[in-house]
Amino acid sequence: MNRFEIIQKIAYDRITNHSDYPWDWYSLCQTPNIPWQIVQDSISQGSQGSQGSQGSPGSPGSPGSPGSPGSQWDWFLLSKHLKITWKIVQENQGTLSQGSQGIPWNWVGLSQNPNLTWDIVRDNPDKPWSWYWMSQNRNITWEIIRDDPDKPWCWYSMSQNPNITWEMIQKNLDKPWDWIELSRNPIITWPIIQGTLSQGIQDIPWNWYSISANPNITWQIVQGSPNNPWNFISLSQNPNITWQTVQESLSLKRPEQRWSWPHLSQNPNFLCSEQDIEQYYKKHIMASRIQKAFRRANDDPHYALCRKRLYREFRELTNYH
Repeated sequence: MNRFEIIQKIAYDRITNHSDYPWDWYSLCQTPNIPWQIVQDSISQGSQGSQGSQGSPGSPGSPGSPGSPGSQWDWFLLSKHLKITWKIVQENQGTLSQGSQGIPWNWVGLSQNPNLTWDIVRDNPDKPWSWYWMSQNRNITWEIIRDDPDKPWCWYSMSQNPNITWEMIQKNLDKPWDWIELSRNPIITWPIIQGTLSQGIQDIPWNWYSISANPNITWQIVQGSPNNPWNFISLSQNPNITWQTVQESLSLKRPEQRWSWPHLSQNPNFLCSEQDIEQYYKKHIMASRIQKAFRRANDDPHYALCRKRLYREFRELTNYH
């Protein structure tokens, strides 16, 4: 039994052996270790639940819904789950128990599934695929899009796809790219933007709101290019903006640097970044080392500090002058 099988068995046993616990089934749909056997067993014991097209709490099939454990599954979340393969979908489209209508797979979720391949899509054209989500699926490459141009690709979603490259975009500027989404796509780096600006290329409609939120944009880049129309609302959401960044900016008292505190308040790195954690850890380690060295010097007679302490205590105990 490999590591994955062991994890699945432990999870299966804990859930099935404690079915009286108030499990949060919506959250279980999202946990990476949920065993498919759990889903099958609960369905065979009751209803299938809702398709959960929005995959949101409170919808039918989410926690708190009436019915058996089987009715609690959110099929939007399960359909896009890493552990759901096409083989599972194929083997579980029919009736699982008497009176059952089969598993209500959510095709919006399946179109996002990381196990989906183009061969699966091509071999099943009758399925209600979501081309909006398919267009940004990591398994969809530019070669697939290029070789099947007649498919209803969504260029808004495709502009978010992590598989596209700047070279592809440059060779296909006639395509209806969404430059708002492209400008924030991590495949777009500052050298790319800077290169087009320096060359005076006019047909690249960069969006500075999105560029300001691009995770490749650092505060050093912003400082080094003050003449660009940076958007500080969007910058306030950028993961590279830290407490130190904003404190430094505020100390300069520049009116154009107007941070958005509602957005800063939502930025997890603003309140505590990796740099903050590292600095805190270093301070903790240094303090711990100082305390340890002091205790050793205070307790070991080989050190003058310890000898002075012992001599002082001896005088106090014996009233020696």
